[in-house]
Amino acid sequence: MQKHPIRYPILALILCAAFSFPLAAEPPKAKAALAVTATTPKLENWSTGITANGALEAWQEAVIAAEIGGQRIDKVLADVGDRVSKGQELAQLAQEAVRADLKQQEAKVVQAEASLAAARVNAERARQLRISGALPALQIDQYLTEEATTKANLRAQKAALLSQQIRLRQTQVLAVDDGVISSRSATLGTVVQAGTELFRLVRQNKVEWRAEVAARDLALIQPGQKASLALPGGERVQGEVRAVSPTLDANTRTAKVYVSLPPGGPAKAGMFAQGEILTGASQTLTLTQTAVILRDGNTYVFVIGEDSRGRSRLPASSDTSPSLDVGRSRLPASSDTSPSLDVGRSRLPASSDTSPSLDVVSQRPVRIGRRGDKRVEIVEGLTADARVVATGGAFLNDGDSVQVVDEPGMPR
Repeated sequence: MQKHPIRYPILALILCAAFSFPLAAEPPKAKAALAVTATTPKLENWSTGITANGALEAWQEAVIAAEIGGQRIDKVLADVGDRVSKGQELAQLAQEAVRADLKQQEAKVVQAEASLAAARVNAERARQLRISGALPALQIDQYLTEEATTKANLRAQKAALLSQQIRLRQTQVLAVDDGVISSRSATLGTVVQAGTELFRLVRQNKVEWRAEVAARDLALIQPGQKASLALPGGERVQGEVRAVSPTLDANTRTAKVYVSLPPGGPAKAGMFAQGEILTGASQTLTLTQTAVILRDGNTYVFVIGEDSRGRSRLPASSDTSPSLDVGRSRLPASSDTSPSLDVGRSRLPASSDTSPSLDVVSQRPVRIGRRGDKRVEIVEGLTADARVVATGGAFLNDGDSVQVVDEPGMPR
């Protein structure tokens, strides 16, 4: 059979020519636009104040101690946390010895009264006999002196009786004011001495915040101003400035501001809290908290309708699909990635999309200030007429396209 060696080079040339033409690349898929809610900043009157830290302490803490000594504790009737009223019995000391002394003193009073009665009779008789001269003057003076002495003795015995009655009452340890027991050192059976501390009482259950304020801020603070502080548990408590310390601490160069808090609330003595003393009010630019995004330790918002690359609005159907190579001619891709086709000499247009236009967002850094009522103060970086992404910003990047769903009452 006759061989045709020329066929092989021709076949190789055909294959090389076929693979030399670039294949039509698949057009990249456009990133789906995220639906977001838009909002605008608001100018609001916000209170201005001085931020401070400080401990919460009892307004006044009363120390309740034993008033007599040498007696054991027979009863303990109150414990830490108990609410008590003024005059309520908290503990009782042994009364046997005190009652015995009281009985003895009562007998002495009776004896003194009898002595006085006899002395009065003798003195009255002596006065009558002085007129007649039947009784010597010396004897008369003795009777009158005895009367005066027995009167004085009776008064002394009655005073001693009153002292014993007071000692008996002092065996009852009573609350000196309304309040809450903050500590108890009274132990059943312990023999106490006069002055031994048994209880501590937060008077009227009042707690105050003792804020430490720098010297430069003291001139702005006056008694009667309102204050707001955040407790460790997240609760917020309102108070009122009661007094400002007239002196500064030599080490910290701060002065204490005493803020009265409502009794019976979540504030407890011993807590440490941060708060703000309100000194006035001013207009400030605020934005809903959800519009502020925290990234890499910085705060940002996404402004709608402007882009750092100069774009403002994009048609929703615009695609960046590349043109296709068919043979030696390049056919442009349509917006739905379907190339137009040549039929004879006429070109059929690709289908067009009528989707609504999209907005482009720009990531803008802002500096924030105070927070309150689900809004945050914008100190720097935003104007009042800016249109900002309210929700969904956490999923956006600078230059992304979005489909805006406006809030009620805000024009597009």
